[in-house]
Amino acid sequence: MKNLFARINQRNFSVVLLLLGIMISAWFIFSKPTALPREPEEDIYPVEALFIEAETIQPEISVFGNVRAARIANINSMVAGRVVSVSSLFRDGSFVSAGSELALIDSTEYALSVEQRQAEVDRVKALISELSTEALWESKIMANIERQSEIAAADLKRLVDLEGKGLASKKSKDETELVFFKSESTKLRHSQSLERINSRIIQNKAQLIAAEASLAIAQRDLSNTRLIAPFDGYLTDIRAANGQRVSSGETIGRLLSATELEVVFDVPDDSFFGLSTESQNANDRQAGLLFDRPVEVEWKLGSVVKIFEAQLARQGAEMAPELGGVKFYAVLAEGAHLEGLRAGAFVEVKMKVQTYKEVFRLPSTAVTSDSRAYIIENGRLRAVDVIILRSIGDELLIRADVPSAGVSVVARVFPQIGEGLKVNPRVSD
Repeated sequence: MKNLFARINQRNFSVVLLLLGIMISAWFIFSKPTALPREPEEDIYPVEALFIEAETIQPEISVFGNVRAARIANINSMVAGRVVSVSSLFRDGSFVSAGSELALIDSTEYALSVEQRQAEVDRVKALISELSTEALWESKIMANIERQSEIAAADLKRLVDLEGKGLASKKSKDETELVFFKSESTKLRHSQSLERINSRIIQNKAQLIAAEASLAIAQRDLSNTRLIAPFDGYLTDIRAANGQRVSSGETIGRLLSATELEVVFDVPDDSFFGLSTESQNANDRQAGLLFDRPVEVEWKLGSVVKIFEAQLARQGAEMAPELGGVKFYAVLAEGAHLEGLRAGAFVEVKMKVQTYKEVFRLPSTAVTSDSRAYIIENGRLRAVDVIILRSIGDELLIRADVPSAGVSVVARVFPQIGEGLKVNPRVSD
């Protein structure tokens, strides 16, 4: 009996423990805190922002170019011969003034040719003078013969009238008629002689023109034996010496103008239209381009920088797309050579381009590939379409439909950027 109660108490204790475990588990389950769902928070993007406002801007372009002589002359021997004299200045790098004699070619042969041509001219002139005198005398003789012929014609007419009235014999009329015909024959002979003389005068005048032309050529050849500097400049590529024989047309040196210098430089394609303006004359070769504008030329010699003034003068005759630019020429102001500047110097060219009014300046990172920028309004982004006018280094000049007084704009776009995004701007200069 006692064992029975012991077994019943042991079973009840196990049940009690089980129920107690269930109750504790239920308490833990129903007493645990309940996590309520929260509304999703909006992402806020930190962005770098710029404050921009409309400006009037005249950009400056800076390119590199080379100085060259505006005038270059080849020193050619215009006649063949032996060089008998060379100036002490006829050397590479020497400065020579206009009119200076550089070299002399043996002129003996050319001087004799001038004398021969002059003699021919004098001979033809003398012949023309002789024929002119002969024609003058023939004219005087012709005047007398014409008077005699008129008298003989009057006598013949009078005798014909008298013969018709029976007052003169036929023999007298025949003798008078013979005299008349003889005077007419003499008149014809002298007239023919005068025409012949005049024809010879015309022929000799034509010969005189040819002789004078030959004389002028000979005189020119004689003067060409002296090689003269056509303008002030520096000599280069000298190839002649005393005793050397040169042929006609042979180049024996070059002369680079010292006082007339210009800068040749290439303007990039994106800056070329900054030099353009509206054309006023469609037929003007320079229409649409702002020529005669000032240009600043910097010549650097180590730590020394020399600045020269110049003016944009003309555009290259051809565009070279393979070089990615348009060639321009600027004429340096007078006196640049006095500072030591010469052809071949490598210089930097700075020049103002077209003025842009009511434009905004933005970094290129602020504009998307589809020409959009994002302005910040009340902490959110608004996309605006922009018109890119030109680039200046890493910046862009744009026009956009935004207040000219100024707005904040995202300085650097990012892949997630879009209309209406909430941002936390950090404004920089």
